[in-house]
Amino acid sequence: MRFDDWLKKFTALHDKARGGKLSTLDNRTYLGARNELARALMKKHRQKIPDGTKARQLLRAPAVLPVHLHLPGGVSHALTQELWTGGFTAIIPPMGMPVERLKFALTLTKESPPIEGWARVVTDAAAGGSARLTLEFEQLSPADAERVEFAVFDSVLTRLGPPGTAM
Repeated sequence: MRFDDWLKKFTALHDKARGGKLSTLDNRTYLGARNELARALMKKHRQKIPDGTKARQLLRAPAVLPVHLHLPGGVSHALTQELWTGGFTAIIPPMGMPVERLKFALTLTKESPPIEGWARVVTDAAAGGSARLTLEFEQLSPADAERVEFAVFDSVLTRLGPPGTAM
């Protein structure tokens, strides 16, 4: 099957999933297709997938989403740069002091409440006059993890463009 044809079918499943209209069998097919697409994209970028892990949960995608981070001294309203089911990156004002974890509120869509929780600071790198943080979620509910993963694939499909124009 040509990639464009496969992408059309995947996009249709993704849209159906958005509406919560997948049967159990279709949902299994859809999750398998998410893994397949994630494996292909990660292979293209020469990223390894450890044995026993699902590629769809490792895939990182560019995503500009509002996030509120509770920093020492106040709340910072930032935008994510990258998103995956394990966490996100964001640019913030310099913190001035090392921090191990931060409280966050991540808004995935205007229609749904933000995901709130705690994230571990993995890296804090200078980026001009700002800091680029890589944060890993400490614990997400299965429902919130699915919401994040869905947002990752929204971003992937946006970047690939409408079926028939990809790659």
